[in-house]
Amino acid sequence: CRFGQVVDCCRRRKSILHMPYWERLRYINAVKDLRSGTGGATPALQTQYLALVDDHGASFSSGIHAAGELLPWHRAYIKQYEDLLRQVDCRITVPYWPWSLDHADPWGSNLWNPSTSWFGGGTGSMCVP
Repeated sequence: CRFGQVVDCCRRRKSILHMPYWERLRYINAVKDLRSGTGGATPALQTQYLALVDDHGASFSSGIHAAGELLPWHRAYIKQYEDLLRQVDCRITVPYWPWSLDHADPWGSNLWNPSTSWFGGGTGSMCVP
């Protein structure tokens, strides 16, 4: 990313559990902007995001999570999501959760920490507000 534009793009996904505070916050703020159509996002990006969310809901309802093509479908879905986020902030990549570190107690993971820099979002509700 140079001067707000993607240059020689090579995406490197990082573990959400090992991202520095400022990087997690950048990701969470980009998600919030995209959802609201404010900040770095435009209303047009918000519309695209909402269409993508609707697509996920429709695909989920039609059984995509139980289908053999889930993995390639989900990979393409995450790339579309990341592409939208990168229009808000070109430094963003969607982090991954190394769930094997938390397999014994997934809900006890720091991922759900109620701090505003984690997915608990300061609400304690286990989702980004």
